[in-house]
Amino acid sequence: MNYHRLAASNGEGQRILDKLVYSYLGAWIERQQLDQVEGVEGADGRLAAAQHLKAELEKVRTGEAPFDIFVRWKALSDQPVGWSPDLNDGVRNNIRPFMTARPLGAKAKNACVLRVTPRITWDKDRGREPGRPKSEFPWFWKWDGSTTDFLGNSTFDGVRWNDLHYSLAAKQKALDKKDAA
Repeated sequence: MNYHRLAASNGEGQRILDKLVYSYLGAWIERQQLDQVEGVEGADGRLAAAQHLKAELEKVRTGEAPFDIFVRWKALSDQPVGWSPDLNDGVRNNIRPFMTARPLGAKAKNACVLRVTPRITWDKDRGREPGRPKSEFPWFWKWDGSTTDFLGNSTFDGVRWNDLHYSLAAKQKALDKKDAA
């Protein structure tokens, strides 16, 4: 699957991900279930791997942390909810959920469902951000490096963190607050 098709705009990317998960992978699972019933050698392992992959891709589709997309230069209310990437945010940000999803029985520390695992560090980028409002960009306000749904500290530091996760509930709350304003 070409990444750019999965990241298409106007809900097309989500439609393609749904097609991948529920049509193609669903058909593969059905075929493996038939092979399992017929006693075909290796069908059990292929079925287990396919069902695990389906579960991992459903997590990416839903977008709950840590399978979410986080874009540090977008306000909390503008963060993608579920699988709704923006091509302008870059491949590095948008493929992250697929790098979090792991294949069944993966032994390598950084194994992911992608054919090739890119070497990407998620900690922080060089430089500092200019002043940003705490209500919209709480991660620039002395993030502790581990808290999910971090709402900010008392001191602005502008560190360019990338390894943050916000739950769907926190993103939705920020979006609702923006819509109400």
